[in-house]
Amino acid sequence: MSMRFVSIAGVCLAVLTLALSGCEKKTESPPVKIGAIFAVTGPASFPGVPEAKTAEMLVERINQSGGVNGRQLLLVMKDSGSKPDNAISLAQQLIDEEKVLAIIGSSTSGETLAIKNICQEAKTILISCAAAEDIVNPIASNDGYGMAGKAQLEKLAPESGITQAGDRPHRRPHQAQGRHRNRRHLQLLASGPQRPDDRCLRNVDRQGWEVCHS
Repeated sequence: MSMRFVSIAGVCLAVLTLALSGCEKKTESPPVKIGAIFAVTGPASFPGVPEAKTAEMLVERINQSGGVNGRQLLLVMKDSGSKPDNAISLAQQLIDEEKVLAIIGSSTSGETLAIKNICQEAKTILISCAAAEDIVNPIASNDGYGMAGKAQLEKLAPESGITQAGDRPHRRPHQAQGRHRNRRHLQLLASGPQRPDDRCLRNVDRQGWEVCHS
């Protein structure tokens, strides 16, 4: 299990637990429902699986220690399948049907940005495991790595002495005939002798890119 993703999920749940600890204790109160949307399956499962396991482990540990102010936590977990559209319907379900106090997730920026406004309008706490800047900005978006990432790179590049050579959207070649037709070039820059691992190079090659090392 990746310690990085364990730490992210753990911090999210810890923050929520601290917030609950300030609530008034009530006798024989029902459990506190906490929703969670993780990419347990699909392309983003590499962070989603450890995040889900960490959330389950921490909720169990908290409940075994007496809960929060005497109230047990009930984790209602959903799998987005790494799809923003799924995250939208799951967030609505958690809010409207499960009546959760808060939602932890999702695992990716795109999914989190897709449910950001839904949670805000419902006044439901949203603690994301993702990192896109737009998640905490007032302007909502559903694009965590495209336009948002492009804007951040354009802002940071000059500070690192990097000059932008072009501005073209990335698209996969459609109906390519032959392995090398319409190949695009990707130049990898490194500050040392390190080379990308073989898995990275294979994935790049499958997308129709030709890798040039510098």
